[in-house]
Amino acid sequence: MNISRSGVLFLSCIDLPPETIIVMKIMLPFELLDKSATIVCCWGQVVRKDAVLTEKCDCPVLAAAILRYRFSDD
Repeated sequence: MNISRSGVLFLSCIDLPPETIIVMKIMLPFELLDKSATIVCCWGQVVRKDAVLTEKCDCPVLAAAILRYRFSDD
């Protein structure tokens, strides 16, 4: 849904409580870096959970702080 260098807001199919440690792999498109697509492996922590109830989805929206990251080839 939204990403910055310090955190990410995303729709999750798993209901995770705040303070849960998570690992995320984010693919940066090649248009962003003028080279092949790059994968960033991020370690973070859930800081907020919001309920989203719509006709199509009853999944929570999670906000996570990015604690550490590294660029990956895989």
